[in-house]
Amino acid sequence: MGLKTQPLEENLYQSTLDAMKDSIHVIDRDFRVLVVNKAYLELTKRAGYALNPRGQDLFEMYPFLPQTVRLEYQQVFEAGQPLKTQEKTPIKGAVFYTETQKIPIFKEGMVQHVLTIIRDISEWKHADIFKANLIAFAAHELKTPLIPILGWADYIKEEMEKGENLNVPDGQEAITSVIRNAERMKNIIERYLDVGRIEVGRLVLSIEQIELSKLISDAIAAVYHLKKEKHIRFYLDIPSILFRADTFYLGQVLINLLSNAITYSPPNTSVRIRAEDLDDCLKIKIQDNGYGFTAMELENISQIFSRSFSTPNNDKIFTGSGVGLYICQRILEAHGGSLEIQSLGKNKGTTASVTLLKDPESAYVLK
Repeated sequence: MGLKTQPLEENLYQSTLDAMKDSIHVIDRDFRVLVVNKAYLELTKRAGYALNPRGQDLFEMYPFLPQTVRLEYQQVFEAGQPLKTQEKTPIKGAVFYTETQKIPIFKEGMVQHVLTIIRDISEWKHADIFKANLIAFAAHELKTPLIPILGWADYIKEEMEKGENLNVPDGQEAITSVIRNAERMKNIIERYLDVGRIEVGRLVLSIEQIELSKLISDAIAAVYHLKKEKHIRFYLDIPSILFRADTFYLGQVLINLLSNAITYSPPNTSVRIRAEDLDDCLKIKIQDNGYGFTAMELENISQIFSRSFSTPNNDKIFTGSGVGLYICQRILEAHGGSLEIQSLGKNKGTTASVTLLKDPESAYVLK
């Protein structure tokens, strides 16, 4: 009976550890791994280390562990006090965020082993980083239209205090600028609200029959003032195509892509907009003759909160958050479509290609 007790206790101990969601392992004073649970094996496998760790040196198995981890274990062995830390660990191209508890196990008054509990908090951390970036970029973008609003509002206030007539070109320009930039602020806020809806899966598309040339004409009208300011010429080759989509959100996609084509183009250049009817789908191409992108820039261009790009001569800096293209991509995915951005390099222009199903489902909840 006594011979069976120890294996039974060991099995019970191992079963208890395996039932826990957090990754657990136990090491001795030589940093050899003695016990692990299933969650630990799954975590190491996800990190690209599919091996049996029992009996092996922790730091020889995982050379990416920094020296601080060894010092933390030494502290627990010597002081006999639990230690709780958070780590950011790059492993084979991925970044893992973990919360770790190192708990001393005493035998005959000395710490002989340390039980380590590792909780993967990557999802929480990425959510926190996403939220922080969202707030930072929103504040930055809102500041841009706010400056002329405050400037022109101050001008209007001063003119009114002097009893001046505002029905003059400067006064009309002031009021027009305030309205235009207020609309811009409204659009920025709506764009970031869309990001929030996308992230929680609450952006609902209402699918209806629309005509492509009308949709593109409306999008061009929406960017007319940008086009006029930079003297950009538009050349259109749009056949009459009936298809089903969400008019509002697909219109936002086209407005965003046209705005980008204008923004990333020098003055007095052209943008070509073409469409093709491909049986069960259609393709829209928006091609500019602008500054273009390198292969490295293209890798990150549709990622939210991507870095800023500058022109080859560094005479202008475009601060892009990537929010617009991120929203475009997700809206098109909800339509069963896709977005591809291509460029042959710096000063060689950019082509945005939109592919859409002509008859998607009647409504999607974007998730």
